[in-house]
Amino acid sequence: MGTPTQLRHDDPVGIPRREPGRGRLRAAAAGAAVLVAFIGSAVATSYDRTDMTNALATAFAIGTVAAVGAIVVLTVPSNRVGWLLLGAAASLGTGVALTEAGVHGVVTSSGSVPGADYLAAVGPGLRGVGWVLAVLAVPVAFPDGRLPGPRWRWLAWCVGATVTCLFLSSILSPTAQETRLTHWQNPLGLPARLGHLADAFGAVGVLLGTVAAVGAVAGLVSR
Repeated sequence: MGTPTQLRHDDPVGIPRREPGRGRLRAAAAGAAVLVAFIGSAVATSYDRTDMTNALATAFAIGTVAAVGAIVVLTVPSNRVGWLLLGAAASLGTGVALTEAGVHGVVTSSGSVPGADYLAAVGPGLRGVGWVLAVLAVPVAFPDGRLPGPRWRWLAWCVGATVTCLFLSSILSPTAQETRLTHWQNPLGLPARLGHLADAFGAVGVLLGTVAAVGAVAGLVSR
């Protein structure tokens, strides 16, 4: 009796091919995002000793976003909601870590953190990007990772523009986007006479974010 023919991955029998390499890459990317989120939260908590309750609550929120994102990515990789959650968690973790390290090096213990001014300049912007992704981008793509339909493409552009404008507003502002950095001058910011440009980016970002929030709710209702 002859031995049965073994099916190969390239046999044209309509069976989906397994892609172990892509699966490992996906798992590695998800793991890296979770690691960044958790390490960033731990670094932020270690620097923020003035309000441990708030620091721990923020760390818990970031960890939750990262964990949920990883679960979605590993179980339903085609759903963009998981990747948006992971992106939000990684941006939040990095942002809070840089912000708290910068504040510590500028205010709490001046000169103790190398490059503290630059950390304080970049951190709040990344933290803001993370919150916008979690609060706006995820609802826009919820629950299947897609827009409600082709005519809703403007909503994705609106969210992207919101992220860009708010990030630029934070980076280019001559002064701090952090209440603890009173009288601090942003080393990456525009000259004081051009500070209105950063304010303009911020105003446009808030306006677009409001439109995106309304659009996200309308999209969920239309589903």
